Amino acid sequence: MTRPLQAMHRATSILINSFESMQRVSSNAVDTSAIQDAREELARAETAFNQIEQEIRDAGNQQDRFNQRIRNGATAANSLWGKLKGAAAALGIGQAVKQLVNLSDTMASNKARLSMIVDDGGSVADLEKKIMASAQRSRSLYFDTASAVASMGSNAKAAFNGTDEIIAFMEQINKQFVIGGASAQGQSAAMLQLTQAMAAGALRGEELNSILENAPGIARAIESYMGIAEGSIKSYAEQGLITAEVVKNAMFAAADETNAKFESMPKTWAQIWAGMKNQALSMFAPILTKINQIANSSKFQQVTTALI
Repeated sequence: MTRPLQAMHRATSILINSFESMQRVSSNAVDTSAIQDAREELARAETAFNQIEQEIRDAGNQQDRFNQRIRNGATAANSLWGKLKGAAAALGIGQAVKQLVNLSDTMASNKARLSMIVDDGGSVADLEKKIMASAQRSRSLYFDTASAVASMGSNAKAAFNGTDEIIAFMEQINKQFVIGGASAQGQSAAMLQLTQAMAAGALRGEELNSILENAPGIARAIESYMGIAEGSIKSYAEQGLITAEVVKNAMFAAADETNAKFESMPKTWAQIWAGMKNQALSMFAPILTKINQIANSSKFQQVTTALI
């Protein structure tokens, strides 16, 4: 609106100038006070126009500066976001590498432990396949099952007729854990106690309490096999009558009943996830083995020595 207003201002100024000229020609025939008031009002209007125009320019400059700050802020935010994404990606890669290396170490450790108990002229690879199949059937994690088989084979080998029997025994134990609804922590604790009991040759005391808490079905199977009253296992355990041989035979005697109860149990998401992890582990096993072979190679040893 500035230009139209300024045009009106100029037109009014011309008009007043004309009246002033007419006043001079007509020897003051026109009322000069009105002309003077118009001139002053016109001057105030011009000042107001100039002030408005200046304020508009100032506002525009401020808006430009504000827009620039927004653009600068957006650039800084984008830069920070890029750095955060880069850091997250680097952290994710580092974490993935760490997990992969840890997985390779666990695989190598289990393989070494299993190699100490392999029998029947078989290979460690064949033994691993049998354990994986058993873990899948009992909805258990491979590493947990392999660790239990290795521990049982190393510490309680005398109670079993070879690794196949150990695997079959551990499968029944894992199924009892599922039936009993034991947590992962409870299973781990009970498995440790059971291994110790089998290695010691008898189930008693703390080992029995852990079994009763996390897998009561094992205790019931032992009582049924021994032909004793339900709930009386503790008194027999105190006398040392719950031997490793009794525990093993009891689990195999109750296998059909255990399998039937196990099959009637619906799969949980945790069990489905365990099966998926087992399948993924089977596919990545050659890579995990290769990673460990690299760590044990002479060239890699030279690199680590140089780093040290």
